[in-house]
Amino acid sequence: MTLPTPLAAAEEIYGHLIDQLNLALRRPGMYGGEVAFRILIDHLLFIERQPEAWNQLKQGWEEQGLWTPIGPSGAFQDVFPAQADCCEVASL
Repeated sequence: MTLPTPLAAAEEIYGHLIDQLNLALRRPGMYGGEVAFRILIDHLLFIERQPEAWNQLKQGWEEQGLWTPIGPSGAFQDVFPAQADCCEVASL
């Protein structure tokens, strides 16, 4: 009898994180909103060996007015002061 390996393979971990990101984008409030997106994206970029991509993405968003010192939620609060929440950030 062969026992299962104690850790998941890299492909399984990557697939799991992609699935979690897809679920979080569909139900942002249920998964923790902007913080959950940041954590999942950070982990995915680490697995893809592209950690610098996050800074490039933030810089592009900042140039377009979609990123503030408090993240994208700050940009949405300027436009939708009474409604800015994780759903708008998920759309970004």
